[in-house]
Amino acid sequence: MASKDGNGLVISLSIFVLLTIGLGVAWYMTWTHSADVQRELTASQKAESGSKATIQDQIGQLSVLKQIIGHGNPDLPTDEVVTGVRTGIAAFAGDGSASASAQSLEPAMIKNATDRDINMSAASERQILAQTKTDELNAANSKHDSTMKSMQAQVAEKEDELRKKELLHGEQLIAREKQIDDLKINVREEQDKFTTLQTQSSRQIEELENDIREKREALIVLTQKAREQEDLSFEREDGRLVFVDQSSLTGSIDLGSRDELRVGTTFSVYKKNNSGVGRRSNEDIKGKIEVIKITGDHNAVVRIVDQLAGNPLAKEDPIYSPIFASGQKLEVAVAGLLDFDGNPGGDRDEFIRLVSGANAKIVIQIGDDAKLVDQNQTELTEADPIRALITEKTRFLIIGDLGETNQTQDSVKQALYQKMQQNASKMKEAALNNGVHVISLSSFLEYVGYSRKNIAFKTGDKFPGFLTNGGLSPNVSNAPRQVSSLGAVSGIYAKPGRKPYEANGAVSSLYANPSDDE
Repeated sequence: MASKDGNGLVISLSIFVLLTIGLGVAWYMTWTHSADVQRELTASQKAESGSKATIQDQIGQLSVLKQIIGHGNPDLPTDEVVTGVRTGIAAFAGDGSASASAQSLEPAMIKNATDRDINMSAASERQILAQTKTDELNAANSKHDSTMKSMQAQVAEKEDELRKKELLHGEQLIAREKQIDDLKINVREEQDKFTTLQTQSSRQIEELENDIREKREALIVLTQKAREQEDLSFEREDGRLVFVDQSSLTGSIDLGSRDELRVGTTFSVYKKNNSGVGRRSNEDIKGKIEVIKITGDHNAVVRIVDQLAGNPLAKEDPIYSPIFASGQKLEVAVAGLLDFDGNPGGDRDEFIRLVSGANAKIVIQIGDDAKLVDQNQTELTEADPIRALITEKTRFLIIGDLGETNQTQDSVKQALYQKMQQNASKMKEAALNNGVHVISLSSFLEYVGYSRKNIAFKTGDKFPGFLTNGGLSPNVSNAPRQVSSLGAVSGIYAKPGRKPYEANGAVSSLYANPSDDE
């Protein structure tokens, strides 16, 4: 409403200004024309006055001339002037002869009179023209005065209308300012209320977040304790054996192409009366199988990799793998060094093959250089990749060898282990906060049904190859030798989740020289 009144006021003011300018221009043009007409009138009046004086002079001269030529009043006395003029007229106004008589002056005088009449007529016409101009000027002045009065009346009307609108606008403006002041007061009051409420809410939210964090931490601790004490099962079986042939050590399972099963996927096989798959204790695991052929939508041929001597695999035994889920692509995270096949060197490539072969993927892992990398061991450059990648979608956090700084004097390894342990701690925190199961590498390998592929050798058999880092001792026979061992002990003899003990350098007596007293 205030905006519309303001626009009306601006429009009225603009019209008033335009009318004032127009009237001023019109008045100036009329005044200029009036000044020109006034000057012409003044010149005409001066010409008229001159003509009248000329006429009077000529009338006087005419009387004198009449007297001179004998047509005047006979009673007028004849003086020297008249006599002299008469003589002059006779000389110049007669017929041109020196002996012209007074009687010859009359035609000349008539001619002069005629000329005078012509002059008087012309003067009268000029007087009439001047009078006409004067009348036109007066009419123009009158029209100009009328126009000016009309315009002044319009200006006065607009000024009055403008004053009324200004007064109304001022009243409305005062009312709007009062409303605005009232609204500002209300806004300040609401802002104060909002600030108070926000402060209270922030305090309550902070208290609730602290309470939630404390309860989450307590729940995590209780869950860990319950799992440690009760060894609860947190998984379910993936399928079952539907056929077993002990003679060929093969069988079949109820999983196939529709379950996105892949050749090479391994499973652990549980007892029928097990207390739950995926438990910390592996006492219910009775064997391991590997898929060798997909034969149907829900059928596949498997190879028996390992089984208990006194409890062989049988039909309806449940199977389980932590990285397989029917129709799903599971995500896992890995922390620590990976060395599990019993051969020298790390086994990260074998682990990646094992996971990807089961149609799962590693979303984040700690590489051998303690950096956070993806499945392809490409370093992750995000600001906080752990929080971004370890989420509720992640199935497991698998903990490998994190190293022990107090068991090595190598400062480079100490720094590497320290960084690896720090990243692993962050990964554990993210996993526990998102309900991700944290398991050791050895448990994971048992769950997945992995069979170690270390080199087996028996005394008396031909050695299958050269040990690239074999031990060098004077007590060993002249068999092929290489450089000294690094001192690593096979993972077979290492406890799950711990770094293997270092060798003491002693050589088995099986390889000692019989003649050596030692």
